[in-house]
Amino acid sequence: MINHLPANIPNLHIIELDSNELTSLSGFEMITSHNSTLLSFNDNKIGSISSASLARIDTVNEFYLSNNQLTELPDSIYLIKDLKKFNIQNNKLDAIEKEWIQDILASMLAFFTNNNPSNYSDVYCKIRNYMINFSQFSSRAFIILACLDRFLLCSTSVRQRQFCRPIIAIKMVVFAILICACLPVYILISYKSHQIIMPCMVTTQAGNIYETISIWMLNVTIPTLSMSILSWLTIKRLKANAKRVGREKIRVNGKDSQLATMLIAQVLLYMVTNVPYFIFIFYAKINENVPTSSKSLYQITIESFSATLLTSFFYYVFNGWSFFVYTLTAPSFRRELLMIFSRLCLCKTPHNNSQHTRTRSGRIHPMNQNIATINP
Repeated sequence: MINHLPANIPNLHIIELDSNELTSLSGFEMITSHNSTLLSFNDNKIGSISSASLARIDTVNEFYLSNNQLTELPDSIYLIKDLKKFNIQNNKLDAIEKEWIQDILASMLAFFTNNNPSNYSDVYCKIRNYMINFSQFSSRAFIILACLDRFLLCSTSVRQRQFCRPIIAIKMVVFAILICACLPVYILISYKSHQIIMPCMVTTQAGNIYETISIWMLNVTIPTLSMSILSWLTIKRLKANAKRVGREKIRVNGKDSQLATMLIAQVLLYMVTNVPYFIFIFYAKINENVPTSSKSLYQITIESFSATLLTSFFYYVFNGWSFFVYTLTAPSFRRELLMIFSRLCLCKTPHNNSQHTRTRSGRIHPMNQNIATINP
C-alpha cells in the first residue's frame, strides 16, 4: 500500500489507486495531464481535495472517490465540464450543491442522447438503415394493395372481386414483404460508418445511383401515382354503380361515402407528409456543395428546422397515421375495430355468434353465383 502519490509520472490518461492509504491528493497536479479521462481513488483515507489538485483534470469523464473520509468538495470540481460519472458514496459529506448535481445530470443526458452508434459501428449502421428502408417500402406497398383491393371490390365483375378473398390477400401481403425485403439489400453491402458527409451512408457509386433511383421511383413516383389513380378510379366506379342501380342524381352515400373519404384522406395524408420531404431532399442535393460559411444564420436555421421536421418526423409518422385517419373518418372502420377487440376479449356465446353472423351478412363479399349468369 502507498500513502502518498508518486512523482515524475507525466501524461497519464488513466489513474487507478484503489485500496491504499492515501490521505490527500497533494502533488496530484504533477501526475495528471489535460488528456486524463479516468481517476479512481476508492477505499482510501482522503479527507479533503484542494483546488490546485484538480487544476489539470478538466477532461476527466469518470472520477471515483467512494469509501473515503471527504467532508467537503472544492468549488473547482463543479467546473469539470466533461465529467460523466462521479462516485462519492460512503464519505462524510454534509451537503452538495443542488446546481452542480443538475449540471452533472444534464451532462450525462447529453452524453447518452448524442451517442449515435451509427458513427462508429458498421453493423448497427447497416441494420438500422436496412430496417428503416424496409419499413418504408413495405408500408407504401401495403397501402397500394389496400387501394387496389378497394378498387376491385367495387367491380361488377366476379372475376375481379375474387382477388379480394382473404387467401389471396394473405398471399399478396407475403409477396409484397419478400419484394420489399429484397429492395434495400444494397444497404447491407454498400453502407459504412465513419463518413465525412454523413456518419452512415452509401460508399459505392453503384449503390448511390440505385439509392437515388429507388428514392424517387419507389418512395415518390410509384406510390403517389398508384394511390391517386386507384382512388380516382374507385370513386368513378362507385358513381357508375350508383347510376347503374337507378340513382338519377349521381352521388355517393353510406358506406360508399366512407370509402371515398378514407381514400381521399389517405392520399392527401401521403402527399402532405412525404412530398415536402422529397422536395427538401432535392433542395439539399442541389446545395450539397455550397459551404456553410456562405450561408446566413437565418438560412442555416431554416434548413435545420426543415430537416428535423420533414426527415425525422413527417417521413416516419406517416406509417402510423393511416390508422388514425381511418378511425376518425370511417364509422364502419371503428365498428369493425371494436368487434375485433370484443371477439378477442369476450368469450364466445350463442348470442355473440348470432350477432356476429348478422353483422357479417351485411358486409360486401364476392358473389357466389355462377359466373356465366353475370355480365363481367
